[in-house]
Amino acid sequence: MKDYITYIEEQLKIFRKDVNVIDESINEVTPLLLNTSLAIYTVVSSALNAEYQRKKKELRTVNNNFQSWWDEKYIITRRRLNPDSAPKNKWLSKGEIESELRYEYKKEYLEWRNTLDDLEMSKSFVLRLLGQWDTHSKILNTLSYNMQSELKALELGEMSSRPYAPVETKPIRKKKE
Repeated sequence: MKDYITYIEEQLKIFRKDVNVIDESINEVTPLLLNTSLAIYTVVSSALNAEYQRKKKELRTVNNNFQSWWDEKYIITRRRLNPDSAPKNKWLSKGEIESELRYEYKKEYLEWRNTLDDLEMSKSFVLRLLGQWDTHSKILNTLSYNMQSELKALELGEMSSRPYAPVETKPIRKKKE
């Protein structure tokens, strides 16, 4: 669990840095910060996707190793508890053998389970970050459209507030033929 918490803290530091579009000194979203966020969106999205795939692969590898360990210990335990010489109606059930296995190899089993749980939570966390990052892109797009509208409104406002000055026109001369 400690590894998982450390991992989450590291990922959140990276993520927070990339999502902040507010200039804290003036408490506003500035065009520069917004454009920077839009520009790095794909890079961060790709990095999150790569991290998700890495965690998914790591989980699959550890799960395969655990399953191999479990199968080996199960067969050894089953052979010991259900010898061929015993009548089949006296054999322990699969559930009873698994309970015995978890009891007999308690420390190792718990280590495997904790490792698998940490990896599963890490993978799920990155998947949730990917979802939040997709939501963040929608927010960035909305902010971008709003900022464009505000800037256009400011331009129109400036144009309408300028004093009207008629432009002098000169008569057009006709060419002599």
